[in-house]
Amino acid sequence: MANINQYGLKTADNTPVPLKKLEVQTEIQGFISNTSYTLTYENEEDKPVEASFVFPMDDSSAIFHFEAEIDGRRIVAECQDKDQAKQTYNDAMEAGKSAFLLAESEQSRDIFKCDVGNLPPKTSALVRLSYVTELDIQANGAVLYVLPVTIFQRYQLQRPEDTSGKVTAPETLHRAQDGKIPYEMDFNLKVISPREIVSVEFVDERDEKEAESDKGNEGNWYFSKTRIAGNFQWDHDISIKVLYIDPFEPHVVAEKGKADAEGILKHDMVMLNFFPNLEGEETRFATAELLFVMDRSGSMQGVNMKHGREALLECLKIIPKECIFNIISFGSSFQKLFDQSQIASEEKLELAKTEVENMEANMGGTEILGPLKNIMEPQDSLKNYPRQVFLFTDGGVGNSEHVISFIKENANTTRVFTFGIGDGVSTSLVKGAAHAGKGKCVMVKDTKDLASQAAQTLRCAMQPNVDEVKITFPQGIEATFFPSTFPPIFNGERMITYAVLKNSGEGNMTATLSGTINKRSIVHSLDFSMENCAADLAPVHRLAAKAAIKQMEEDETWQKPKKDEIIIMSTAANVISKYTAFVGVDHQGPTMQESSEKRDVPVPGPR
Repeated sequence: MANINQYGLKTADNTPVPLKKLEVQTEIQGFISNTSYTLTYENEEDKPVEASFVFPMDDSSAIFHFEAEIDGRRIVAECQDKDQAKQTYNDAMEAGKSAFLLAESEQSRDIFKCDVGNLPPKTSALVRLSYVTELDIQANGAVLYVLPVTIFQRYQLQRPEDTSGKVTAPETLHRAQDGKIPYEMDFNLKVISPREIVSVEFVDERDEKEAESDKGNEGNWYFSKTRIAGNFQWDHDISIKVLYIDPFEPHVVAEKGKADAEGILKHDMVMLNFFPNLEGEETRFATAELLFVMDRSGSMQGVNMKHGREALLECLKIIPKECIFNIISFGSSFQKLFDQSQIASEEKLELAKTEVENMEANMGGTEILGPLKNIMEPQDSLKNYPRQVFLFTDGGVGNSEHVISFIKENANTTRVFTFGIGDGVSTSLVKGAAHAGKGKCVMVKDTKDLASQAAQTLRCAMQPNVDEVKITFPQGIEATFFPSTFPPIFNGERMITYAVLKNSGEGNMTATLSGTINKRSIVHSLDFSMENCAADLAPVHRLAAKAAIKQMEEDETWQKPKKDEIIIMSTAANVISKYTAFVGVDHQGPTMQESSEKRDVPVPGPR
């Protein structure tokens, strides 16, 4: 048997690592980022290996391409039913053929696993995947781009409905300690825009010091380029804020369909970005019940708990005195500051401030469902105090679908706003919970903007729902919206929806948003054209498909199974879902005569 000490990159326990380099190329245009990963694998051993790489990704990302190159042969993976894809992969492995599989985790929609099977001895392979992401907007109008790097082990319950007893998570993470990953990692970012780019800033000052940056003009377009490589400490997510001139200006991203495509890719698509102005006395609750739910589980230790405390303290500073409030801490169990919600008097707020300042991450596991049921299930909430829940968490749970489903079931009596805390946050949970609860999600990456983010979130919580929402186009144009249910509308906040258009032509047209708030009508319009808007990678189509898939995945947890519908949408748009996966087989390559040795690629650990 060969001595493994003779091989190249290794883990802390001296196990060879076949992944040698991860290169990330990202281009941001407007509110959309397009990212490609290139993974360089090299098997320096004397036997075939199977390499498994687990990595995080934002819940709103749509993976639409996966391919491999080995000894000059290019294998483009196909999006298939997940069970079929796994069978294809396993059959290839048994036959001794090199194979490639990319699938979403069974436990969470924001974790993926890439398997490279039967990589021959002394052979290299390039694996590429591409995805698009709908970017969040900060309180000051800056677009937030996050390259997820770190993953926390998600806390698991014995049964989804259980609230006691932890078991080992089904997918164990192989952690690289102190960010010292045993492979190279490069990150390259380019921002391009027809509007002036005011600034491109890293959230973490350490990243700013390590980055090489450049900016300028290319014709009528502005650009900014950034690169991080070398001995960078990959122990945290890379977060970048991009601020354009006139950031709150409504606009449309139009994209022509492809005549030779099938399904959703065949038709014209638009991404509508409204910023409605709803100012007026009738757009504010006189009173409300504000319930602040703080995660104090072990995964919140350190900087996450610090950021959580500071976010909650900012909220307490601006609670309207007419409201009632309470604070609920949770971990393996939960506790309330007050037995019942109290009027926001100076005395009670000072007591709450002292409580928050002394909070530590010392309450065990992350069991969110228990406290949420306790405060949301009672239907006898005071009529004059609409219930608003604010959840502060890193989302480190393995039963996120059940949490989201419960919030959705109670959305008519309780709105939910989430603060996603720190690096490695589960975007699947914090974004999914806010969407299901008809609220909004704030990603807390630092404390610089906490005051404005807290104030903006409280303003949204004090606003009644906008009802009877419609979007119309000129007569003769047929529109199908993705998702079919419109997101909540808040004053001055971006409202995004996607629409497939039939009979749209190429002339100028208008999309009109209308609705009512406390019986007052609102109307907002967007003008656009379908001319000169072809896009080879079809990012808007992919994001629309992802939005539709997410809605179907959420709906089936409380309505009926939608597996067949999800698979149809997923394969038509080439965007993977929890029921589909990408798989490719190198049929022309050599046949391995011995079984592959399993090699798990370590993931960066949190700081």
